[in-house]
Amino acid sequence: MRDVSAIQFTQEQARAITGVSSQALRHWRKVVPYLAKKSGKAARFGFADLVGIAAIQQLVENIGVSVGSVQLGIESMLCILAVTRPSELQNAVIVIGVDTAEVRRMDELSGLRQSAPMLLVPCNPLLEKMRGYVLPELTINPQLNLPFPPQAV
Repeated sequence: MRDVSAIQFTQEQARAITGVSSQALRHWRKVVPYLAKKSGKAARFGFADLVGIAAIQQLVENIGVSVGSVQLGIESMLCILAVTRPSELQNAVIVIGVDTAEVRRMDELSGLRQSAPMLLVPCNPLLEKMRGYVLPELTINPQLNLPFPPQAV
C-alpha cells in the first residue's frame, strides 16, 4: 500500500470545492503546464492545488484576466503553492506577475518592490470558502429546557 502524505481530491471534488466549471479547467490545462500534468480520471489535486485553482477562478471571474496572458505567472504560482504548507496561507496574499509569483504575508506587502504590474489574491477568502465546503458548519441543537426545574436533593 502506498503512503499518502496529504489528502488528495479528485477532479470532480476539486471542481465542486473551487466552483470551477469542467470547461474552464479543461481550457486552463491547455495553457498551464502544471495543470496539464493533472488530467484524466486518475488526476489528483492537493489542497494547495485547490487554492491555486480558486485563485485563478477569482482572477478570471472578478478581474477578467486571461489565463494565457499571465500563463508563466500562474505556472509559477502553482509550483510555489505545491511546496507551501496550508498553514502558511492563512493571512497570506498571492502576488502574481506576468512571469513570476510569490506568496507573502499581509504585513509584508509594504516591502513589495515591483517594476511591472501585478495581481494580488488574498488567500483568506479562498480558504474560508473551501473550508465551508469541506467542513460544513455543524448545526447543534441547543439543549431543550427541562420540563421541571432542577432541585437540590
